Amino acid sequence: MRRTTISTTSPVLLLSFNRPDTTAKVLGALQRAQPRELFVFSDGPREGAEGEATKVQDTRAVIDEMVDWSPTVHYRYNENNQGLFAGVSGALDWFFSHVDEGIILEDDCVPHPDFFGYCDQLLEKYRDDDRVWCISGDNSVDLPISHGASYGFIRDPLIWGWATWARAWRHFDHELSGWPAIRASSTERQMYPDRVERRVRRKSFDHYFTSGIDAWGYKWKFTVQKNGGLVAVPRVNLVSNIGWNRPDATHTSGDSLRAAKATEAILPLVHPETVALDKAADREWVESRGLGVKKYRWSYQLKKLLGRVRRFIGRRVGR
Repeated sequence: MRRTTISTTSPVLLLSFNRPDTTAKVLGALQRAQPRELFVFSDGPREGAEGEATKVQDTRAVIDEMVDWSPTVHYRYNENNQGLFAGVSGALDWFFSHVDEGIILEDDCVPHPDFFGYCDQLLEKYRDDDRVWCISGDNSVDLPISHGASYGFIRDPLIWGWATWARAWRHFDHELSGWPAIRASSTERQMYPDRVERRVRRKSFDHYFTSGIDAWGYKWKFTVQKNGGLVAVPRVNLVSNIGWNRPDATHTSGDSLRAAKATEAILPLVHPETVALDKAADREWVESRGLGVKKYRWSYQLKKLLGRVRRFIGRRVGR
């Protein structure tokens, strides 16, 4: 059967590990997009993980078989497991030591064909605009984008299929080392003017700073927000995360409405009139659909309490 191609001009980094089945689906999308330059990272098996060496080898075999459109390919295959943070952040460092901009896909993030054109156009449009730090393809929470634009800007990087520039990634705070100086400072108040939001974010960053959890995504979030960066997020969902609720999932276990969310077309793009925070979309992410600040507000807690009181009274009266 003839393959329909939608060529992308941007380099692509594929992050893989031990899931040949999901990796094959991402590679199917890459076959259609046919990036001219492909970087492939594969972490090694974890010590003592039974059968994982075979899964890693099977994944690499799938990559060898499906990368069949003759791109320039760069491989970074680890013999031993580096872990999520060191492996992924090291792969991103490697990627951006070779390219000035590019697209990043993990092995369970299957993009719509339009995702590549969306990233190509925004990488070019905002290449020299220091206000924009990240281009996200994920809108699995249906954030509302204002004024009929194809995308808007929020403050939180969504990393299920994304793109950025070396100019932004070079600021990545590998150790979250900038957090102690910012915590409880005027800078933190400028970053997060709302008191409740600031408290929620502080608790999260404190947790990741002190626990040593293997999570690069929060360090990227902190990097972007510390520098006042904007994150483009599409009106429709462009990337489907198919890795949820699997025994081999690291951070996507359990059920979620975001799991395997359908993707939609977005081209041709309608650009926002200004490069500025989309307050409606950002508010929805912060309050309800992402950070969940709303449930920490007194008004929300009071409403929940009154609801429980009414239900209790109703049960007593109905006896």
